[in-house]
Amino acid sequence: MVCGYAVQGGDAKPQRHFQVRSYTLEDGLSQNLVTCALQTRDGFMWFGTREGLNRFDGYEFLVFQHDENDSFSISHNYVTALLEDRDGRIWVGTEDGLNRFDPITGRFEKFFHDPMQPTSISNNNINVLYQDSYGTLWIGTHVGLNKLRQTNPTDFESFLHNPNDSKSVSSNLIRAICQVHNAGGTAEKKLWIGTTAGGLCVMDTETNKFSKIYDDLVVPPHFNFSTIWDVYEDPIDRGNTLWVCTPQGLGKIDRTTKQWEFFTFENKNPNTISHNRVRRILRDAYGRLWIGTTEGGINLMTGDTFLNFRNTPNQPAIFTDEYIYDIYQSTDGIVWVCTYSNGVTQISGMEPRFVHYKKNPLDPHSLIHNVVRSFTESDDGSIWISTDDGISRWDRTTDRFEHLRYSPDSSDALRDRQIHRVFEDRSGKIWIGTHQSGLQCYDPARRTMKSYRRSTTQGQFTANRVYDIVEDNEGFIWIATYRNGLVRYDPKNEQFKTYGVTKLGDQNIRHEMLTILYMDNRGKLWIGTQLRGLMCFDRQTEQFMTFSKNTADAFTISDNHVYSIYQDKSGYLWIGTANGLNRFDPLTQKFQRITRKDGLPNNVIYGIIGDENDNLWLSSNRGIIRMQTKSDTSRVFTVYTSDDGLQADQFEPNACLRTREGEFLFGGVNGFNIFHPRAIVPHEQAPRLALTDFRLFDKPTKLDTSIPYKHDLHLDYDQNFFSFSFSALNFYVPEKNQYAYKLDGIDENWNFVTGKNRIVKYTDIDPGNYTLLVRASNHDQIWNSDGLRFPIVIRPPYWETWWFRTILFAALIGILLFAYSARVRNIEAMNRRLEGIVIERTAALNQKKDELQHAHDELEKRVEERTKQLRDLSDHLVRVREEERTRISREVHDELGQQLTALKMDLSWIQKRLPEDPSLKEKSNTMSSLIDATVKSVQRIASELRPGLLDDLGVSAAIEWQASEFEKRTGLQCRCYLEQGDTPVTNEQGTALFRIFQETLTNVMRHAEATEVVIEFFAEHEHLHLIIRDNGKGITKVQLNSPHSLGLVGMRERIQHLQGEITISGEQGKGTVVHVSLPIINPIS
Repeated sequence: MVCGYAVQGGDAKPQRHFQVRSYTLEDGLSQNLVTCALQTRDGFMWFGTREGLNRFDGYEFLVFQHDENDSFSISHNYVTALLEDRDGRIWVGTEDGLNRFDPITGRFEKFFHDPMQPTSISNNNINVLYQDSYGTLWIGTHVGLNKLRQTNPTDFESFLHNPNDSKSVSSNLIRAICQVHNAGGTAEKKLWIGTTAGGLCVMDTETNKFSKIYDDLVVPPHFNFSTIWDVYEDPIDRGNTLWVCTPQGLGKIDRTTKQWEFFTFENKNPNTISHNRVRRILRDAYGRLWIGTTEGGINLMTGDTFLNFRNTPNQPAIFTDEYIYDIYQSTDGIVWVCTYSNGVTQISGMEPRFVHYKKNPLDPHSLIHNVVRSFTESDDGSIWISTDDGISRWDRTTDRFEHLRYSPDSSDALRDRQIHRVFEDRSGKIWIGTHQSGLQCYDPARRTMKSYRRSTTQGQFTANRVYDIVEDNEGFIWIATYRNGLVRYDPKNEQFKTYGVTKLGDQNIRHEMLTILYMDNRGKLWIGTQLRGLMCFDRQTEQFMTFSKNTADAFTISDNHVYSIYQDKSGYLWIGTANGLNRFDPLTQKFQRITRKDGLPNNVIYGIIGDENDNLWLSSNRGIIRMQTKSDTSRVFTVYTSDDGLQADQFEPNACLRTREGEFLFGGVNGFNIFHPRAIVPHEQAPRLALTDFRLFDKPTKLDTSIPYKHDLHLDYDQNFFSFSFSALNFYVPEKNQYAYKLDGIDENWNFVTGKNRIVKYTDIDPGNYTLLVRASNHDQIWNSDGLRFPIVIRPPYWETWWFRTILFAALIGILLFAYSARVRNIEAMNRRLEGIVIERTAALNQKKDELQHAHDELEKRVEERTKQLRDLSDHLVRVREEERTRISREVHDELGQQLTALKMDLSWIQKRLPEDPSLKEKSNTMSSLIDATVKSVQRIASELRPGLLDDLGVSAAIEWQASEFEKRTGLQCRCYLEQGDTPVTNEQGTALFRIFQETLTNVMRHAEATEVVIEFFAEHEHLHLIIRDNGKGITKVQLNSPHSLGLVGMRERIQHLQGEITISGEQGKGTVVHVSLPIINPIS
């Protein structure tokens, strides 16, 4: 429930206006008995009830209740006290235990009394929680005062009443704790303790000694101060004034003079406190003192006078509950009143910008009726108000209403209940337009009434229904009637003249419904009608001009039903109709239409008033609209509704007035509002934002950290259907808060929603990194600049992760390498088989030769000799293999080559003697080609077994030949720098050097990715040097030390056998260098 509320003291004092709303069980509160309130530093409001702890975000309540199956739930549902400590933890006192609540984890840590543990809390029934300026937490229970030890946050030090110790606490039932300050504003190390049955005592926190205060203070007689419900240091008189709440009244202690002043209820004095049982007191940020009682509701204290909010015959029933538990003010200035059976009531901290007056059936000096139709202002500043049940005169000095009522038996009374128009002329007389009883004129000075009913007599009034009345600069009174034309009254001769026929087009307006009259700054009279649009009456020519809607012409009026007319400083007329606002240019006689499609919030415009800044204030069916005109096509609209304190969202036609002081009045169906446009300034404080709920697949999801305090969110790939709720923690008019959100990475533009649509949902979101961005405005559309940024990470499935793809890629490479290695092994095995076949076949061809047998015998002999020395075994095998390759190469080249040559010569001899048979000649040519191919194959095999150049011309020539062949085969450029002198090289050394050279070229081709190879061979310092360089990617240390590099291992073994050295080095991106060094066996002298 939201409503405006006026409270009035005795002796006709002006009313105080507040905007009030209540939150109860129907709004989501866990119970209507609310014991305490708290606002935490994050902006949330917390309320303790008999059915759990409630967190409020302005829209919804989140309830925390005891759960026997949850060890981290609250200890008991009856919450009695709330406190937020310096570390942001919330302490919750209940009827059964103390709780320390961590809002981040949502867990309660419970503390109970343990008779076997002296450091436990003294009692489980908590009454009050208090943290002093030194950070010490104090707990008042049913059995003693407790202090939480700072050295051990789970141990308590208890202070109990001892009847034999005058320095102990005066009673065990602790109700209130208050730390006071000295005159300089410094906190004293003293606590004022309010108790039941022990009165008020003071604790010295340094000595832990207690003393009663009555010996030092002058106490009023006949008062028993055994029970103290609250002790409160007045913030505007800190160091001096203390307020004490007791069941016998409100006490005020002056610590300087040591005097008590007591305020109690007096039955016949409406300015006294509403009841003596005073429970709570609060000084708000505006300096007002609020007092809550247990049987008299809430009071507002000004000076020594109390304004009562209780439900009495003289006040409206806003506070239906007279039992007040707690009063609390939030940082936005709102006062929260915790009641026994009516939930929590919110009172706006500041008086409403739109003051609301309406009929109070219990107050005869309130507005006479709630349907307000017109206003007029008198010279004394009083306002006359016409309604559907008579006329009220509002005395603004006393803030009271006096009434003119309908009475058929009195000639000085109203002749009708429903009054359409009230107007004061220059002489101070009040002209009254009625619904069915014609025109009346009231003289306030004489308190006499004169009536004019419909008459057919010449010069008399001609109508019974009057809608509007104005006065021109000559003193004539003009009256708009219902179907009886336009009427002019001449006060000099008291004659009426009716204008019913226009000279333009001879159109009869006698049957028109004339509703609005407006006199412009040039003396022209403008008339609004219900069916014919706008009319203009020229008083000089007595001619009418009509401006009606033409659907084919966009520059005509937007609707023929006119509700209001206003002329601005520039001379433009603004016309409010049933279908939009119109700006009329009298020079061009063209209308500019402004409707909902142009941003106008509502098309029904009942009243128009302009302010000093050329803004237009429009009453409508959606409240009051302020229109700021920046250009002919650019306008800013601000809407104020009943949530802002308006009487309702619906207003009445032409029920508006600008006073001489610049105040605006607008009347409607529930009274009227008065305000000054200068006072309608936006509340500049942008609201804080918080996430309040998170759901997966539309189901509540428990997180490790409560969602308002979570900094980011990580979800699995299949958790991509989620929703968030958020709230702007502005409690003034939360329904008018606006929101803008977008999910960065999904939404390109901001999405704008209202407070009713604070849930955003996203579905089928792909894995990736996103950020939820949320901004909010308060009820005056003041947006926070930073807003809320909430990172969201949706993890991809494992098969889309980088590590899985890396493993998969590595496995694929492994498979390829394995297949390649297997293929290489197969090829090598095949080569070995082919080599064996060649050897076998060669041996078969030469089996009969004695030289082969002799060589074989020699080889066997050498093998037998070499087996004695394991160290030389490998060297011997290498040398034997090389010698055998040489021998086989020569025999294959010589023997087989000679035989093939002889065979070819015989074939040539046969070809010459064959008859001229083409088929025989072709066959012989084929055989000749086959022999040539075989010869080449034999030469290639012999060369591969051992190049003849190595034996014939030496190492240099063999290396140069091999380099040339390599260059032809691979396309890599080979540059040779070879010493051609008579360097003595043994056969074994030459073979080793050549084989190492071959292996190195093979590695360059396979692995180096080079484009050039440089070969150097020379003798220096009694050593032979072979250096091979490439410009490839460079060999790595891992490759050098790999046990699988069999080629490198073989190269090292060859050199070591010959007492030489080999070094292999590489630099990434610059190539590899192989350096072989062998000692010269017979050095040159």
